[in-house]
Parts: sequence; structure tokens; C-alpha cells
Amino acid sequence: MNPSLWRRRLIADPLVGLAVTVIVLGPVLFRPGYLLRGDMVFVPGQPWKGAWLGLDGGVPRSVPMDAVVWFLEQALPGDVVQRIFLAGSLLLLALGMARLLHTLSAPARWAGMVLACWNPYVYERFAIGQWACVLGLAVLPWLIGAAVRLRDAHRGGGRAVAGWMLLAGICAPSVGLTAVVVLACVLLARPTRRALMLGMLAGLGANLPWIVPSLLRTGLVVPGQEFAGFAASSESAAGKVASVLSLGGIWKTSIIPPERTVVAVVIVGVALTAVALALVWVRRASVPWAGAVLAATVGSFLVATLPSWAPVTTLLQDLTTRVPAVS
Repeated sequence: MNPSLWRRRLIADPLVGLAVTVIVLGPVLFRPGYLLRGDMVFVPGQPWKGAWLGLDGGVPRSVPMDAVVWFLEQALPGDVVQRIFLAGSLLLLALGMARLLHTLSAPARWAGMVLACWNPYVYERFAIGQWACVLGLAVLPWLIGAAVRLRDAHRGGGRAVAGWMLLAGICAPSVGLTAVVVLACVLLARPTRRALMLGMLAGLGANLPWIVPSLLRTGLVVPGQEFAGFAASSESAAGKVASVLSLGGIWKTSIIPPERTVVAVVIVGVALTAVALALVWVRRASVPWAGAVLAATVGSFLVATLPSWAPVTTLLQDLTTRVPAVS
């Protein structure tokens, strides 16, 4: 690539990512005080809790991100830590998309950056306060690129996969598991023994913070019907599949914007997803990550939709009574 063009890209892409971050978060970034929204609770002087390491007997769903937040708040005010996480998640996501799409033209990269940060999934997760899920989403483009390098035996691929998997595992157990699915889809598209072994070790290691307390803690408290309650839902008459394919489908109906209940809006979102996947399919021979993205799309779709299917819901719910860690 022309050096001057590369320098312009190094300036332009971060500026676009910063602009998208500011537009999406709006006054949240500049308004003083703490933003309390659903599961997003940052407070001054937060005391230490054993639950942050899975030591309270409950399901360790917040392990170990809450411990990381507590640690950072020992050095920085809680409202500053909150804004770093919110803005950093979107900026990391935007730059990850730019990195993944680095072979495409500037308008194509920027369109990918905007779509990654400005969609129903990001809106709904911020609206419910699950900012760690957005941070986990931001990891995935970087993880896909690292997994492709590991799969193709490029230098540094193993270390990069381990690093991004570690960050995914820190976010939340659900994020760590999603990252494992994405990693597996990429590596299994062209499997090698070395890549699969390193990927398995990275995936297992990143998820140990919640696996260990789930398996070793006696008397684990498991709430009932969590799979049915948190399964993907239909936001409009278009159905659950259409909601998921248009990057929505959250279970909490009270935070769904009115536009998402309009069938035409959801169908347009599905069409946009279909066009994007079709273009990736067309370029699969010339773009090294195309096959990985298609495989990860299929895997992620199944993870999002299967638990909402009644037989699978019943199977998973029954399994939690025997293995509480499944919850």
C-alpha cells in the first residue's frame, strides 16, 4: 500500500470511530455524574464483594468483570471508569471492524464501522445496562482476525488469540462462550492440529474464572426458568428469526424502541444482513476472513436462536438441575 495512503488511513479510521462513538453515546459522555441504567451500576466507593469471584454461592454471571471495575475504581473515580468502558467499547468495536475490513475501500470500511456500532443489538444492550456485552462484541472482529492468523500459521496468531479470548472471558461468561463459538467456527473452517490445540487452551483458560466456581462451589443457587426467560424474543409480527437476523431480539420488551415493532423496519434489517452476507460470500475467494465470518455468523445465529426453541429450552433447563454450571 502507498505509504501516504496508509498514513491517511491511520488518521481517518480512528476519527470516524471517534465520531461514531460520540454520536451513539451523545450527552452520556459529557454529562457529569453516574449513569444508572438496568444492570449498569457504577457508584463511588464500591466495596469489595465475594460475588465478583463467584464466592457467594450464586451463579457467577458477573465474574470477573465486576472485580476488574472495582480494581480500576481504586485508582480512578467511578464515573470516569464508566465513561472509559462505554466509549472504549464502541471505539474498540469500530477500529476492529476497520482492521477486519482493511482490504476494502474507505467508504466500505466506514460503513462497516457505523453498522457495527449503530444497530439494534448495541442499542438494546446499552438500554438494559449490559455494557460488558458491547465490549464483548468489540472483541469479536479482533478475535476473528487473530484466529485467521493462527489458522494460517502466521506469526503471533496464537498470542493474539489468547489475548482477545482473555478479554472476552473477562467481560462475562456468556461473552466468553460466544467467543469460543466464533473461534471454533474460524479454526474448524480449515483445521490444523496446532491451531485447534492452541484455540482450545485459550478458550478454556479464558473461561476458567466462571467455570471453576460453578463446578467446585457446593450449594450453588440456580434460579428457575432462566433459559425461557432470557431467550430471544419476537419484537414484531415478523417473528424471532427475523428479529435475530436484523440484530435484535432481546428478551426485555420494555426497552425495545417503537420502531423495532414495525414489521417493515425489521424486514429492512434482515435484507441488510442478507446483502452483507451475500457480498462476503461473493468475495470469499479473495478475502482471507470471508469464510471465517460466514461460519461465525451461522454459529452465532444458532447460539442466539436455538435456546428459544421449546425442546431445546426444556433440555437446557433440565440440564441445569443436574449441572448448575450450565446456567
